[in-house]
Amino acid sequence: MKCQQCGTENDESYRYCGSCGVPLRSPVSDYVPIAQRQYPVTAQRKIISGHMQAWIAIGVLALLALCLCIIGPLIAGMQRSTSPTVQLPSFQVIGRDLTALSLLVPKDTTDEQLAQLIYAFRQARKENRLGRMGIPSTTRGGKYGDYAIVVIYVFTEP
Repeated sequence: MKCQQCGTENDESYRYCGSCGVPLRSPVSDYVPIAQRQYPVTAQRKIISGHMQAWIAIGVLALLALCLCIIGPLIAGMQRSTSPTVQLPSFQVIGRDLTALSLLVPKDTTDEQLAQLIYAFRQARKENRLGRMGIPSTTRGGKYGDYAIVVIYVFTEP
């Protein structure tokens, strides 16, 4: 194909002139509508039988069960590793009501220590050990057990 700009002879596959870089043909002339395009057929679709689909489904379920068996304990281990790591502050129970508990903590208690204390209460409640932590029963023999604590008020020493 001959360049219209400089007259250099170029290969038919070139889109631009090898000498001056001018487009050899108009971009509009290369356009072929989608409906008129020809696509080569490279592979035929293979139909999977119902029997094969069942085996694939069983394989996928087995793989999913294996993943749950491996990942489940890892997640449970991560949750267990979030146990308290800081020194829990000393506290004194200064009041209790049906669903409320009032605590007095030292003035230098940090927010992280308070969060860990609440976490320790939660764990002790799950394991029915709040009494051993010095927390008196708020609802002895109640519908929700001896400890139906909804609110915890925390006060610092003056």
